[in-house]
Amino acid sequence: MSWAASKITADNLFASLRMLSQHSQIPVFFSPEVANVDGEFSFVVDDNLSQSLTSVVARLAQTYQVKVEVVEDSILVAKQPDAKLHTQQPKTIPKQLQKKASGQRTEELIVSAPAIQTRINRGFQSYDNAESNYGVRVESLEVANATSYPVNNLAESLLTVPGVAASFDGGEGRQIALRGLGGDFVYIALNGMQTLAVHGSSLDSREQNERALAFDFNVLPTELFEQINISRDYAVTQDSGGIAANINVFSSVSDELRVDGWQFNAFVENNYHQLADKVGSSVAFNWQANYGDWFYALSASYKQKHTQEQGFNTYRWRNINIADTDISQLATDTQELLQQQQVYFPRGNRYSVWYNQIKQAGFTAALHYLSPKLQHKLDVVVSQLSNQKSEDHLATRGIGSSALAKVDQTNSQVSKLLDLQLDEFNFANYARVEHAQLASESRQLKKDSQFSQLTWAGESHLNQQWTLHWLAGTARNILKIPHDHKVYLKTYADFVSDYRYNTDYPRNTYFADLTQAPQWQLDEVDVQSSRYKLTQKQFKLAVDYQQQQQKWTFAAQTKSFADRRLVYQQGDLFKSEFAQGVIDNQVTDPYYRLANKHKELEWAGVNLQQIKADLLPDHAFSDSELNQVQSYSLERKQYAAWVGYQHQQDDLTVNLAARHEQLVTDIRDASNVRATTPAQHKLMLLSANLLYQLDEGWQLRLVASQNYTPVQTKYYVPTPSLISGIDGYLVGNSQLAPYKSNQIALQSNLTVDDSYLSVALYNKRLDNLINYQQIGFYADKPLYQSVNAEHAWLTGLDVSWQQQWSPQFSSQLSYSFADAARTHKFADIAEYCAQLEGLSKHIVSMTLDYQYKNWGARLAANYRSGYVDQIKFERAKLDQIESGYLAYARMNASAFYKVSRELEVNFGVQNLANQYYREYAGKHQHLYNTTETGRQFYLRWVLML
Repeated sequence: MSWAASKITADNLFASLRMLSQHSQIPVFFSPEVANVDGEFSFVVDDNLSQSLTSVVARLAQTYQVKVEVVEDSILVAKQPDAKLHTQQPKTIPKQLQKKASGQRTEELIVSAPAIQTRINRGFQSYDNAESNYGVRVESLEVANATSYPVNNLAESLLTVPGVAASFDGGEGRQIALRGLGGDFVYIALNGMQTLAVHGSSLDSREQNERALAFDFNVLPTELFEQINISRDYAVTQDSGGIAANINVFSSVSDELRVDGWQFNAFVENNYHQLADKVGSSVAFNWQANYGDWFYALSASYKQKHTQEQGFNTYRWRNINIADTDISQLATDTQELLQQQQVYFPRGNRYSVWYNQIKQAGFTAALHYLSPKLQHKLDVVVSQLSNQKSEDHLATRGIGSSALAKVDQTNSQVSKLLDLQLDEFNFANYARVEHAQLASESRQLKKDSQFSQLTWAGESHLNQQWTLHWLAGTARNILKIPHDHKVYLKTYADFVSDYRYNTDYPRNTYFADLTQAPQWQLDEVDVQSSRYKLTQKQFKLAVDYQQQQQKWTFAAQTKSFADRRLVYQQGDLFKSEFAQGVIDNQVTDPYYRLANKHKELEWAGVNLQQIKADLLPDHAFSDSELNQVQSYSLERKQYAAWVGYQHQQDDLTVNLAARHEQLVTDIRDASNVRATTPAQHKLMLLSANLLYQLDEGWQLRLVASQNYTPVQTKYYVPTPSLISGIDGYLVGNSQLAPYKSNQIALQSNLTVDDSYLSVALYNKRLDNLINYQQIGFYADKPLYQSVNAEHAWLTGLDVSWQQQWSPQFSSQLSYSFADAARTHKFADIAEYCAQLEGLSKHIVSMTLDYQYKNWGARLAANYRSGYVDQIKFERAKLDQIESGYLAYARMNASAFYKVSRELEVNFGVQNLANQYYREYAGKHQHLYNTTETGRQFYLRWVLML
């Protein structure tokens, strides 16, 4: 193709349409059967191009023998009945425009982007190009346009998909939930290969280092990826493992470019988190080129951020033994409740600040070969996330972490409860304590996560009937926490805790100046180091046989997954030395630091570097000197083979498939000694999927399928651990079977003019859920173990409505309902009925999108109702078994403006309403943690060539 001062010339159909779209600022959509055709075409570029567009498209249609029409500021291209075109497969028309184009049915794909406009409108090159090989509905999200709508990571990009919600941590999306279920039930694939990634939370109360299955999206920046495909329902020709959904993320899509040439996008960004005191920055680029049969892609991203969370924490409520506490001034009935341990005291009463200095780097590369008979691609993804964390906490740390002081060798004075007011559930709403025990905690730690993956995938068309597909990949994720140090200070003061008016921020009053160093004494030092390594390998081979209206698929696959962890820790260092005066416990000037980042008050902290230099130089604390806890390795091998049959006739498509899988799980302790005999589980999975096209714009789907999800690795821990709350030991079970799902779903998809409505009903039976039983004794105490002993019924509804109100304005509204309760049992100690862990009953999302030629704006909101995070039976005799999260709503706004065809400026605000993130403890949902992250601002300059 060549350029002239006032004339554009292209040498084939796709190049002509691409040039026309870029210069007219109108998107182009293809009917599925249109193929590329060679032939030179020229048109003149002037200010009146949009007015003369009718004549241009008429000449275009005549030159290439295609049907071209302009509908509502979009150019639609379809095949003429007698057109002689090549066989290259084009892009798919968005669902909303199928009826207006050719009437061709593309039931495999529903495009869920909130606006029909493509990146062409803003100088990008993007089409809705996902294709499904399965008999289930696939939703596709083009994330390459994230450049114009800044987000933190892929989890936040997914929030535009109906029914998707995220858990937030440090102000950023971390793990997702779909159809009510949390990340442990969602299968994540990267470039076709199942993958896992772990980084760890910025809040110590939300650590995931014990390793569940949930994918940590904060490891991967959005800017490195092109497309995400989401499948809520299941056919066993898909990979197994996602009871909630299957999600496939692609770092490169070869048909982004349809003609020989290249494109380059880059941006520079400043980001600012409202509570942080520093501005972060980010740079990224993406280069793609297509020459002949070869496609090349390269992208890289580097980001640094400063985030701060702060809030008020009550780490659970506990009914405690008040010991020698003076309660003589209280009413008689209150004294009786205290003596019977029927009063729940807030543990911690903690003001907290978490500060994160985050550095993230990522790189992707792709090499694709595309010819009529052979297509294959090589994809590389590398990402690294480093977080230097610091924390400051002011808390109560007496009996059971309440304000009531412990009487020991360093404290002979008892606390006196001068006033105590209880709510209807006997929770302490107001307490005035004389001589309360307080603590200050200063913490520093570093977390480094490294992720890498290499995949090779392709297909070969052996002849008209036979097609060979393959996938081979390897991935590794390493999380290192080389140092984690905590230093505690201790003091005593009169104290009032008042929860009566604001459960988010109770009114705490301290009758002492807590900023003064002489008020405090050194109490103890805790140290820890950890290392987690996850590896994954996968190989798949499949053959398709196509004959007229029938298609057979035969496939086999092998996977190997390993989760290895080493955790070393030592608590209460120097505690007795400080107490006995062997080491001076005074907070001298070199040790003193003012903790002044919290908006409510200030207190004394410590200079951790000086503490380590003075107290820890002779204690390198090598692994041999620390206590090893929760250290083991898990290896799982999966072998699968399946056969699928598809029959398509007129308006009816039927898919039937059967899959056989074998899982072998091997557990070893930290010294590499096998815990027990490897567990073997064999599963037969069946699926039947039916699609009926009632008319041109109305589809009905019926899905019946079986699937499974492996049990989280935390239930396999082979080493018995002491559970003081139940006075016994708990050990994992290497023989645990995976969770299993039997599902039936009915879905209706309706397109009428510019409206698209999707409604789905589904019901699942989940089996092999975890409970606990006693299996004997260990160290003269009861020994308990996790077992597959429970089931639950999950019923849900998904509704999604998309509306193109005008060529510029579109909206999307979705609602997802899910309900599933189960019985949680811990031997004969506790039986508790609650929702499934991670299940939200209600998820609502809304997106409003306005895009004009040179500017656009988006407003997006996402709501997730409260959910149970975990059931901790070991707390049954101490405090509430249940903990979870209250409802959370998040609103984001963003806009872009095209300065020129090559340059664009973006602005975004995340968490526009500054919503708090709130955790609760107990069935009465009393305050647990309330954290505030503030708003996040982004200013980005984008270059597009």
